[in-house]
Amino acid sequence: MSDAPAGGVTVAGGRVKTPNLVLRRVREEERHETREEFARALVAAADLIGEHGLACDARLIARWEDGEVGRPRPAYQRALEALTGRAFDTLGFRQPNAIEVPSPDALALERLSFYVEEGQMWARLGRRTFLVGSTAALLAQVGPLAGGTPALGEVADPYGFTSLMRERWPELKLSRPSPDYGVDLTALFPAGRVLEGSSLQMQFHDASVSNGRALASLTNLPRWTQFSRTSGRALLVGADLSNGAPRFFALDAREARRRLSNSPDSGSIAIPTAYELDDFSLGLLWACASLDGGLQADDQDLALSREELSAYEKLSASAVSREAAPELGSVSHMWLGSEFCARHILRNLDGLPDLPVFWTREQRGEEACAWLLFDHKYAYLRAVRSRTGEQASVRMFCIPRQAVDGSPHYERILLFLSIALMEATGIHVKVCDDPSYSGVEGFVLGGQQAIIANWVRGAGMWHVDTTNRPSVLREFREASGEVGAYSVIESRDPARRMRSLADYLALDWAWLQTRCQALAQVGSASLLRPRSRLISVAGIDVACTYINDLERAAA
Repeated sequence: MSDAPAGGVTVAGGRVKTPNLVLRRVREEERHETREEFARALVAAADLIGEHGLACDARLIARWEDGEVGRPRPAYQRALEALTGRAFDTLGFRQPNAIEVPSPDALALERLSFYVEEGQMWARLGRRTFLVGSTAALLAQVGPLAGGTPALGEVADPYGFTSLMRERWPELKLSRPSPDYGVDLTALFPAGRVLEGSSLQMQFHDASVSNGRALASLTNLPRWTQFSRTSGRALLVGADLSNGAPRFFALDAREARRRLSNSPDSGSIAIPTAYELDDFSLGLLWACASLDGGLQADDQDLALSREELSAYEKLSASAVSREAAPELGSVSHMWLGSEFCARHILRNLDGLPDLPVFWTREQRGEEACAWLLFDHKYAYLRAVRSRTGEQASVRMFCIPRQAVDGSPHYERILLFLSIALMEATGIHVKVCDDPSYSGVEGFVLGGQQAIIANWVRGAGMWHVDTTNRPSVLREFREASGEVGAYSVIESRDPARRMRSLADYLALDWAWLQTRCQALAQVGSASLLRPRSRLISVAGIDVACTYINDLERAAA
């Protein structure tokens, strides 16, 4: 067996953990605190910067200092910076995307080979393979490479795409790889409060628009063939410059390859105009790529963690920290919490004596996009509908004006579509704008019984319970009564509710109808094409079809 790196300790499974002596020195020599005191100070610092509900104790500090957790989650990173006054990367934690291998002697370049698969870079050493990190994270760290990958603005922009994106989506980082292997641009989607972002590759072709489609001409087939072989997320983009202002239409590269294989001599690919790149489609791509990539990166560890945590299903109540699965990323934590809460509600729903009222905590598109894309979420909505029958259940949101004003346009579109999906499954949605209810946990209230199920903005992965405690029921009745009486989108007519929601979210209703109608006709799968088995676009298509049908019914 290979020796551990200097200062490291080999633990079960051959993984190396390196004690964090810097953090320990900061705690002991600079702050003169025990682990318990340091943990309490960290929670207090987190509250001061708005990271409320962060869980920390002496055991977690010990895991950090012993190297058992090489790099805590971003919320803890921000709290550590606030507490110590130091940049997080100077506190001795493992650098992102570092390869943990048994011996530094094995890192000789002649013994390593690298490859990219589904947006992740891997290093192969003999018969073993190690994850270097996501291509998105690597691009974010490395930035433009001198003599390698020039930043946009240093390269020609024949279609005007980079200029358009800089104006409309300044958060989107674009670069040109060198050598490019058929890739014209690599796009780095921004990280959010929870989502870690993602990357995709693009190849551009001239296109002409007619009869609801953009016909992209593939004049350089060898270059296209090279590009189409990528295993990561990639888009074929058709650029139409015929009317002065450029328009861009995208198709998933795998779908484009499949279509071209059916007509190998055509030299062109038809892209639905519904796939025009704008805030609507880019928002969907951002959400799908971020969730899909995060789940893929953790696929095996996520399956193992779900199995290990399944014992909590035997308990009527549980609150599980994210540190119970420290090797997982934020998206996998989201998925575990969401899926566990959904199953907890369904297990206990029949025990409620009255028609249930649901309270959900999503306030932004980043949180709500799970409804559109996690495969179990749409199935859960349908299961609830089958339990409640023809009676429409009520689902309540607290979406303060501050949350709306602080969300970009594409996130508000995702939130709108998520609520449209609920309305499509027979749910009457109500929205409260009072920020004092933001802290209410997710619940289902029925008579003298309530189900607690919360994973959004919670201190851990999930908190679930069932209760008939009068104080808790009183809080839930007060919150649901307030929203029931003062919903900012209230109407008996679903179409009026959705129009009022669009107005409240500062979205153009007519434009939303047009975009939903276009996407409802062709579906979203050929644009988004998820790779993870845990992601589905069915919810997106149902939501778009619902808005389209509302328009047709009104007409």
